[in-house]
Amino acid sequence: MTTLEEVRARFARGQGLPFADSLSELSILDALNEHGIKYRNRVFAPVTTIWGFLSQVLGEDHSCRDAVSRIIAHRAMAGLKVCSPNTASYCNARARIPNAVLRCLARRTAQQLQASLPGAWKWNGRSVFIADGSHVSMPDTQENQAGYPQPVVQQPGIGFPLARVAVLLSLATGACHDLAIAPYAGKGTGETTLLRQMYDSLSPGDVVLADALFDNYFLACEFRWRGVDLVARVQAERVGTRTVEGGPDGDIIVWQRPNKPHGMMGQQYRRYPESLTMRQVSVDARGSNNRAERFKVVTTILDASIDGGQIGELYEERWSGEVDIRSIKSTMKMDVLRCNAGDGGEGDMGSSAGVQPAAHGNGRRRQRERHGAPRDQLQGGQAGPDGIRPEAGSGAAGAACGAGGCHAEGGGVPACGQPAWAVGAAGSEAKAEALQAPGASSPHRQTGAQSR
Repeated sequence: MTTLEEVRARFARGQGLPFADSLSELSILDALNEHGIKYRNRVFAPVTTIWGFLSQVLGEDHSCRDAVSRIIAHRAMAGLKVCSPNTASYCNARARIPNAVLRCLARRTAQQLQASLPGAWKWNGRSVFIADGSHVSMPDTQENQAGYPQPVVQQPGIGFPLARVAVLLSLATGACHDLAIAPYAGKGTGETTLLRQMYDSLSPGDVVLADALFDNYFLACEFRWRGVDLVARVQAERVGTRTVEGGPDGDIIVWQRPNKPHGMMGQQYRRYPESLTMRQVSVDARGSNNRAERFKVVTTILDASIDGGQIGELYEERWSGEVDIRSIKSTMKMDVLRCNAGDGGEGDMGSSAGVQPAAHGNGRRRQRERHGAPRDQLQGGQAGPDGIRPEAGSGAAGAACGAGGCHAEGGGVPACGQPAWAVGAAGSEAKAEALQAPGASSPHRQTGAQSR
């Protein structure tokens, strides 16, 4: 069984710039041109700097000195003149790379990975994304406190800056398709608000899998407008809800539009319909060693060809996203960011984006033979808050939560202070390798088996 630790070690042992074979120069140049980035042809040009940075964040010491030594080795192997081991030029070059470029590279690679999936890996032919949120801590500096204040319940001087992060993770590949970050508290910092910032990463026909926090009338309407379906655990019974049709595959219910939320403009509120037709499925989890025995799942999926058993089993896969984040945080030892700048959270979000694409290409290049789904190749996890325990072996798929998992839980950063959400690289590689394996199966059940 391949663990996240083993995959990460394989990247760290690489000589020179191992990601140069995975993330092509052309793809980096396309991203630079798209964002209108102008640069001079020098030793630490953007392409070389990005390759060096990807290697740095997965190295053992995360130091700039190690990154420069790798660049020197790469140039020597290519027959080019070696540069000075001084790290100043490298650090300056890395600071000039916009976070938007790195995020663009990550999103493109995640999309390519999703598009290349075998049909059997999809759920009823549809792509499923797990929406989840977490928080990240960082050093107690004035700049960080200004950008990401500590919780108000903590006394000044004894707390740490906190940021809230929301991510979209592919259920099949674990790749992070998008992410958003905000202060931990305050207006516009909730997970549902951050999810709205990632709408453009979703396409018609996609399915969003989420916990009870996203059991939201307005979110369900917005998803339906975009042709995206929502599957979420029921948070509580809604006032005024009526059942129009009952059956073994769930009840067809009608939600009534709730009162206007505080802060929503009246004109915006009136855009939402007065009622919304939904489907509610009861899931019996007894006999699966789960903490929860019975719960309900609500969805915008009204297609009668998809039975209640499939919807219930799909929701059970939601815990994979939680385990992804936890596994990455534990293996990569990224319990707290090291960035000292006030925009550290934004920097983490950008710098992490460059890692996933490289790992994806590296994994495809290896093409080691494996059997079973990618999540089954990684070590498993225990039951989560929902009381749902993933199938054995599904856990450290966290590896593949891509940059997202590490972002959500913290990020190791190179010694010079540049943030590095790099953990997803190793996992994305593992899943990309599994993608090439003959006979690889879907990471989730496709049949219409009844919910347990």
